[in-house]
Amino acid sequence: MSEKINEYLEEVTKYIYDEDKANKVKEEFLDHIYNLQEEYMERGLSNEESVDKALLNMGSAKEVGRKLNSSYISKKSKIRLCIIAINLIICFISIGFNFHNTDNFFIKLGLLIEVISITIYSGIFFYGMYNKIFNKLNINVIYQIRSVNKPSTFQAIGKKFILFYIILICGMTVINIIEGEFSSNFTLEFFLMQLLIIKESFDTGATICEEGLIIGYRFIKWKEINSNMWMYSYRDDKSMSELKLDLNNKNGKPTLRQTIVKVRNQQKDDVSKIISQYLN
Repeated sequence: MSEKINEYLEEVTKYIYDEDKANKVKEEFLDHIYNLQEEYMERGLSNEESVDKALLNMGSAKEVGRKLNSSYISKKSKIRLCIIAINLIICFISIGFNFHNTDNFFIKLGLLIEVISITIYSGIFFYGMYNKIFNKLNINVIYQIRSVNKPSTFQAIGKKFILFYIILICGMTVINIIEGEFSSNFTLEFFLMQLLIIKESFDTGATICEEGLIIGYRFIKWKEINSNMWMYSYRDDKSMSELKLDLNNKNGKPTLRQTIVKVRNQQKDDVSKIISQYLN
C-alpha cells in the first residue's frame, strides 16, 4: 500500500468512532481505490498519477469520514430508539396496571418513584438520541476517541440506579406478598431499557469537535476546560490511558469539577496534539 493511500484511509477512519466499522471501511475503500488505480493505469497514467486520481475520485477524506460516521451513528440510534420506545410504552402500561390494582400506599408511592425515575432517565436519553439522529452535535467532528469498552463512572452510576430499582421492586413485592395481593411489579422491559440506554450513552467513546468535547451526552466547550493531565488507568489496564480535565464554571473561573476521558493508547498522541492545539 502506498503512503498516500494509507494516509487517506487513516484520515477517513479517524472520524469513525466504531473500530470494527473503521476496519471494514478501510478494507472496502482499499479495494475500491485499487480498482480505480488499475483503471487509470490502463488509460496510460503512471502509478503515482493513478493513485492521485483515484484518491481525488474518492472525495475529501474529512467529508467522507464525517458522513460515514454520522450515517452509522444515526442508523444504530434509530434502531435502539424504536426498541426502547416500545419497551417504555410496555413499561408504563405495566406500572399503570399495578397502580390501579393496589390500594397499598407504599406500593403506590414506589410506583410513582419508579415513574419519575424512568421519566428523568429516559428524557436524558431521548434528548441525546435526538442530537445523534439529527446530527446536532457531530457537525464539526475533528476526531473520534474510540470506545475502550470499560465501565465508566457514569456507567457505575447507571448500575447503582438499576440496583436501586431492583431493591425497590423487591421491597414492593414483599409488601405485596404480605398484603396478599401479589402482582408482577418487576418489569423486564424497563430493565432491558436501562441497559440499552447505558450502552447507547457510553459505548461511543468521546467525540472531539471544533467547538469542544462530547462525552456521553454532555457537551463541554473548550473555554470550560481549565487544564488537562494524563493519568494511568485506575484499573491498571495497559491498553488505555485516562485524560483528566479540570473544568471552569460558566463565568470561566476554575472549579472543583472534573471529568475523565478514557483513551486507547494508540490514540493518545493524536488526542494530546488536538487538545494542546485548542487549549493553548
